[in-house]
Amino acid sequence: SMSYAKLAGLPVEYGLYSALVPVYAYALFGSSRQLAVGPVALLSLMVSTGLTHVIDPNGELEASGGIEANEEAQALYQVLAIQTSFLVGVVYIIMGVLRLGFVTI
Repeated sequence: SMSYAKLAGLPVEYGLYSALVPVYAYALFGSSRQLAVGPVALLSLMVSTGLTHVIDPNGELEASGGIEANEEAQALYQVLAIQTSFLVGVVYIIMGVLRLGFVTI
């Protein structure tokens, strides 16, 4: 999970949180006994690519070391990553309440 956080361009601590929180949430709300929950490499790469284009659309920060070298850009990146994760969770909860489990994402 820590490597998935690095793939997404976030500190490794975020990877630990993303490994622990879904397990406890699924234990409370889930219905299947055999299910793997947590981050995956493809989603980490999609978050990294998408947010990098949002924060630096022209690629200007790449010349000076990327988003990681700019503290303001890194802070904005982390906030946007957390907001994206939260919104995905809200959409999943709404889909669960509306019994839209037949829709595959």
